[in-house]
Amino acid sequence: AQVTAGELVIDIEDAAQLITEADHWRQQYTTAFRESQQINARVAAIRDWLPQQADLESTHTTVRSIAATSGITLVKFSPQATHIGQRVGVVAATCRLDGSFADLCRFLHALCDGDTGIACDKVVIDRASVGPGEDVSGRSPCAAVVSLRIPYAAETTTAGRLISQGISYAG
Repeated sequence: AQVTAGELVIDIEDAAQLITEADHWRQQYTTAFRESQQINARVAAIRDWLPQQADLESTHTTVRSIAATSGITLVKFSPQATHIGQRVGVVAATCRLDGSFADLCRFLHALCDGDTGIACDKVVIDRASVGPGEDVSGRSPCAAVVSLRIPYAAETTTAGRLISQGISYAG
């Protein structure tokens, strides 16, 4: 049997089945909606943590600030090669640092423990020479070369695609 409502023809059996399954459809919608919200939250978290472009000036400022806070002297910050991987793009950078071993450890911990996304790839430490009569107050002066990996959401990467799609969904 069919009922006509304006220009719409409704099959009574189909309507009865939809009414019977309404709770099931609502549950599926609620589940899909929650999953969508979780994905959007993850995209937002990635967007906040991972820049869409490599900003070496900002990274240099961040590294210099962490070094100063840790009691380390940033002698040189040198960007190296860029690598575009499947998941993210990465800019390599080398830092030349002077300070005590303890301060260097604090610097590395602060750098990698924060929300910068910067990772330490390699550390080379040399004992710094101390001049005659120079007081180092029990601290072990050292010179270090630290290789950093600075990630970003390059356009062709999984992170780049996820963020660009997330922007269209969230915006």
